[in-house]
Amino acid sequence: MFSLNTDYSDAACEVTLNPFAGTAKVWFWQGGCYNFSNVSRREIVKAIAIDLVSGGLPSVGQWVNKNLLAR
Repeated sequence: MFSLNTDYSDAACEVTLNPFAGTAKVWFWQGGCYNFSNVSRREIVKAIAIDLVSGGLPSVGQWVNKNLLAR
């Protein structure tokens, strides 16, 4: 499991990704923890790589909306 840097996110307080299983777990500031399955492994790996290289995604909330909620 990999955790994304959510220091500056207004939407999510914690995001953990599992590229091997294609799953994600998101804890939102407004409350609630949600588990997502069948997440694109490619998008998970890209998010982890961007997070490691640049210290965080430009917008964690947009990534969650695009890859988890809008499916």
